[in-house]
Amino acid sequence: MGRNYHGAGFATVGPDKTALTVLPTVVIRPKIFEIIIGSTATPGAQAALWVFQTCSDVGASGTSFTPIKIDPADPASLVSMLVNHSTEPAYVANSLLWRMALNQQATFDWKANAGCELTLAASATAGGGIKTAISTGTAQHHASVYWNE
Repeated sequence: MGRNYHGAGFATVGPDKTALTVLPTVVIRPKIFEIIIGSTATPGAQAALWVFQTCSDVGASGTSFTPIKIDPADPASLVSMLVNHSTEPAYVANSLLWRMALNQQATFDWKANAGCELTLAASATAGGGIKTAISTGTAQHHASVYWNE
């Protein structure tokens, strides 16, 4: 059984706003098994379509975030993360691995069935990001992603 890690990011939603990106290495193919999305803003009747999509290049578009170990005895994660993106990563067309329409008043917790995790390719420059594809508002949302290495 692999080691489990998680990380969190935020985005002031609008069309194509990335909350976080997960960046594998050439030796690790992270398997994402849980995604949690919610808003810290005053509840409003606003909606967003959230997607997890692969990206071909994330460049230096965000702030580095150190993934958190679920088991304190495990070593540091080999996967890295970026949050607080100043520019959007280069997303790959037609590569949506997950999507969820969500109202700002709700928090959503998605868990993969065993063997059905979202798996990213082992790569030094590509990865995957969770972002809004469509949004009717501009409230700040938070996203957490859990994966197995």
